[in-house]
Amino acid sequence: MTKTVQDWLDAYGESHQNPINKAIHWICVPLIMLSLIGLLWNIPEGSDINLGLLFIAFACIYYLRMSFTMFLGMVCVGILLIYGVKFLQTYPYPLWKSSLIIFLDLTRSLSNDG
Repeated sequence: MTKTVQDWLDAYGESHQNPINKAIHWICVPLIMLSLIGLLWNIPEGSDINLGLLFIAFACIYYLRMSFTMFLGMVCVGILLIYGVKFLQTYPYPLWKSSLIIFLDLTRSLSNDG
């Protein structure tokens, strides 16, 4: 059974009533996505393609199947993630290391808070 956009939004609305939970999700979920895309970015699939780009493309296709509006939102998020990865690449550390530090620090911080 496939969930509709409204099913997803209803479930999100029910489980995100707490303001602290909402704030954590607005900050941590994008950073976790950035770190995962950064880790996948290091795995090449072709000349200019990597698994990070493929993940974003498949996510966009997934959202397109649910709703064109959600697809457009995911395209914007995908573009921001690509810019975020490009920004991480300006640091003197390898991208995989910066991404792993973000991911591990967030998961450690979240597990200490909960």
